[in-house]
Amino acid sequence: MITRWRMSSITVLTLLASAGLPAIAWSGDDISSLAGQCLGADYSKEASNIKQVRLRFVGSQEITKGYSPVGTGSVVLSYSLWGFPNHEHLWEGYCSKKSDKFLECGQDCQGGSLKITLRGPKVYAYAKGLVYSLKGSISILATQGSLGSFSGMFPLMPVSDAAGGRNCRAAVEHVSVQWRPGDVSSVVEEAEERLSVLGYFLEVPDWTFDDRTSAALRRFQKRYGLEPTGYYDDNTEAMLAAASLVGLSSC
Repeated sequence: MITRWRMSSITVLTLLASAGLPAIAWSGDDISSLAGQCLGADYSKEASNIKQVRLRFVGSQEITKGYSPVGTGSVVLSYSLWGFPNHEHLWEGYCSKKSDKFLECGQDCQGGSLKITLRGPKVYAYAKGLVYSLKGSISILATQGSLGSFSGMFPLMPVSDAAGGRNCRAAVEHVSVQWRPGDVSSVVEEAEERLSVLGYFLEVPDWTFDDRTSAALRRFQKRYGLEPTGYYDDNTEAMLAAASLVGLSSC
């Protein structure tokens, strides 16, 4: 593989409010009025290792007295990092309205808390020990799983649709990669499992990219009109995922 990133099993990120980043001036006097709004903060590489933070309450009916496990959660927090491409860090929780100015969110099975507060006309978010999941939805470089915790304090501003407010998810840096013979990763095992289901890989899938992996990929690439490089790249991953989804075979 061309590029590798390593991450410890527990990563703690601390983000402090920047003096140059204005907080939102909110016209409402009740924190429930934030429901349905996309809020966020953007940071430069010089200011933080955080690239973007996005937060949205799912619905006003879910901001209740006491935790209310409705739908996928009453609040979704998404953030991305500079220098850690193709990954979105995601946290979802249920919220409890403590007062007109204060909202506390958490999860049933994991520690940590997210507190949202109105301080005059400003909105601040305080995260402490949030155990996030790593969502790699853009590239085969991505890894899945819960790998760390997120802590910090940051001001929030409304995010327009043009700036990504419609889906309210943090933008990530995209880096294309190629997996080649000699690489070792769970991504290789996943690719071999898909190739095996489709009849291209006849060995036991493992983490090692070897000549058998490359040969299976070349057969698959030829079958579906891709350049038969024998490498596992973004185009091959997308075609393999589509073929696996519809249950196509090589016969």
